[in-house]
Order: sequence, then C-alpha cells, then structure tokens
Amino acid sequence: MLLTANPPGLLAHESLEVNLSESTPVNATVRSLLVPGWGQIFNGQAMKGAAFFFATGSLATGAYSADRSADKTYKDYKAKSVADDPLYDDYKVQRNRATALKAAAAGLWVYSIIDAFFVARGGAPFLRAHHPARPTVWVRPDRAGLAWRFSGKGRS
Repeated sequence: MLLTANPPGLLAHESLEVNLSESTPVNATVRSLLVPGWGQIFNGQAMKGAAFFFATGSLATGAYSADRSADKTYKDYKAKSVADDPLYDDYKVQRNRATALKAAAAGLWVYSIIDAFFVARGGAPFLRAHHPARPTVWVRPDRAGLAWRFSGKGRS
C-alpha cells in the first residue's frame, strides 16, 4: 500500500510517499492509527485486530447514540422551561454515559496503536522485565476464563 500526499510546503510537482507494505513497527502503527485493529491484522493477529475494530466501533457507536439522546433530552428540558424538571437529571446521566463511552473508545484505539507497534517490534521487553506475570485467556466447552501465568525471574 502506498499513500501519497501533497502537504503544505511542498511544490505542486513534489509529493510525500509512505510505503505501508513493508513489515515495520511504524507501518503497523500507522495502520492502527488510521483504523483500529488494522495494525494487528497486518502483524498477523487477525482475531485481535477484528476484536479491536469491533470493540472500538461499538463503543464509538454507543457514544454517538448516547450523545444524540442527551442532546434531545436537553432540548426537551429547555422547551419545558421548568428549572427542577427531572429531564435535566436524565440529561446529565446520558451526557456522562456518552463521555465515558467516548473515553473508552479513544483509550481502546490508543491501546491498539501501542499494541501494533510493540508486537511488530517483537514485543515490549521493558514490560517483561518488570512484570513476569502474563495473562492467558483459555476457553473450554463449559467455560472460559483469564489466568495469570508467572514465569521465573529472568525467563520470558
């Protein structure tokens, strides 16, 4: 994939080209910056990429919906012109929900960018050195869970 642009400061016949087809940490990061999960898919982690994409999209969609609902409730509150109307409390709850969903979507997107970079780089050795515990997700026919596996000091 080749991205071409003519940023300000370049002459009309000059262009800036970024080749995203090479497998580098920067390319994985740029992909996740453009679309959450794309960097993970580029790194060969299709399931993780799909999870980032759908989770971030779901949170963003929920934030948008909650934001529209809060706006509508606030307009209804203003139309009533009653200072102590319970609609204002509903508005505050909906606005807080929208803010929390926006923050969660943004945080997950940022995490996907950081994850894409470090996975493409070969991992984050500074994390392994200080935190020998590694999370492991397991699924069985009757249940699923998350477990922490500990390795000895100095082992990875």
